[in-house]
Amino acid sequence: MSFAFTPGRCTVTDTAGMIDRASLEKLAAGLLMIGIPGTDVPAGTRELIDRGVRSFILFAHNIGATDQIRSMNAELRALAGPDTLIAIDHEGGRVNRLGGAATPWPSPMAWAATGDIELARRASTAAAQELAALGFNLNFAPVADLLGDHRNPVLGVRCFSDDPQLAARFSSAFIEGSHDGNVAATAKHFPGHGGTSVDSHVDMPEVDHSLEELQRCDLVPFRDALTADVDCLMVSHVWYSTLDDQPTPATLSRHVMDLARTGLGFEGVLVTDCMEMRAIRNRLTTSEAVVRAIVAGADLAIISHQIGLQQEALDALTAAVLDGILPVSRLLEANRRLASLRARVTITDSTPVEGGEELARSIAGKSITLVRDEEGFLPLRFSDTDTIGVVTFAPQRPTGIENARTESSRLSEAVRQRSHARAVEVQVGDDAVLDGVVRELREADTVVVGTSFTTGHPRQREVVAALLRSGKRVVVLALSDPFDLLSFPEAPCYLAVYGDTAPQLDAAVAALWGDATARGHLPVRLGDLYPSGHGITGAAG
Repeated sequence: MSFAFTPGRCTVTDTAGMIDRASLEKLAAGLLMIGIPGTDVPAGTRELIDRGVRSFILFAHNIGATDQIRSMNAELRALAGPDTLIAIDHEGGRVNRLGGAATPWPSPMAWAATGDIELARRASTAAAQELAALGFNLNFAPVADLLGDHRNPVLGVRCFSDDPQLAARFSSAFIEGSHDGNVAATAKHFPGHGGTSVDSHVDMPEVDHSLEELQRCDLVPFRDALTADVDCLMVSHVWYSTLDDQPTPATLSRHVMDLARTGLGFEGVLVTDCMEMRAIRNRLTTSEAVVRAIVAGADLAIISHQIGLQQEALDALTAAVLDGILPVSRLLEANRRLASLRARVTITDSTPVEGGEELARSIAGKSITLVRDEEGFLPLRFSDTDTIGVVTFAPQRPTGIENARTESSRLSEAVRQRSHARAVEVQVGDDAVLDGVVRELREADTVVVGTSFTTGHPRQREVVAALLRSGKRVVVLALSDPFDLLSFPEAPCYLAVYGDTAPQLDAAVAALWGDATARGHLPVRLGDLYPSGHGITGAAG
């Protein structure tokens, strides 16, 4: 058998299984996506580029002003080639690495709460055009996972829904919009991360769904993603015990890769989640795991942070081929898929789309969901002599994927801008005394409380309960996922905001004061309290 393959600047012809080491290393380097330590390209990264690395992922620590982002991405292309892949996690909500350099999109769950597929596609197009203007051509989004376990600290509002069909429709709209904006899209985390409460940044989760359950639920959004011509599937670090008898992260599992290739018929790029996460490193070295992932069928392995680990992984891949562990044909197959992807997303000069901010505000306004107002608190009315309390909680950062949380100051600011009443803010830390919190709010008959993932932070539940016992009018805004209501089902007034971006908080406050109508509907089921689709529309106006 004879064939020729051109991975970038390297031409390889293999007729007898023999290949020179330099060409082999370039092939191996083509299967690595690496992160960069700071806002410039250091010597260690340049060395890896010289060895053949041509795929990069950027995080918040790489991001400065708009010109700096463009300059850095242009430098990477100048060093690694014009068809270099430069990726970022740009999901919306708390997963926004770009800060002020891009529109602060509401969370995916907020998109689904609008029920507006066309709006989602337009927003995704705008988001992609903004990415392309900055020099990115691959987005690690959308999250196609179903939120099967609301205790999951790493997913929450990053998911569209717990309903397979709803998640599928919005995932597909996101992918189609991304393509309209000339950016490749990635459905993650295959074959579904939502059925566990464990964060794979910390340890390896297990999902014990049967293959039938996977086909009926978790795989539905991924199948639809293929119909939308998704470019990549990101494979999770979850152990699917139905597919593998022994504890094996999906990223290292032939069975999971076969499920994508044979079961779904996916011909695009299979990319691993970051190989530095604890689900992997608690069991294997990063370099060992990278080799096993590529052998299992992955096409691209991500090493996000440490240059030393990136160098070790490249050495290990090269050695694995020389030792007969990793076939050259596997490198060639993966490089072919990556070459096809690179050809589809060539960066061209473009002007950022106008209207991103307007689209974000439209999503926020249509997503706010009035779940309950049993005592008719809304719309809120205050005189200049009244006092309104605002309770927030010390910012939390529960996972390795989310941006730092700042909703406390944002909520207070939004309330102050809208209300003519005197606002008293109380920020509650983990060591706060409940009686002290109530005392600080003694002059306020009405208290707006912004909660966030109460399941993981029970102090919030205790504060809400204490305020309810005090007899105050308590209005709860769920600034993350809407499941906080399960922690205090007696709360009489409850709105799901689905995030803490400025557009979402502005929309929530507008609904509280009756300046706008609450139009959203729950895209998830709140236990036995409320079904998916519930929402009291119009009542806040």
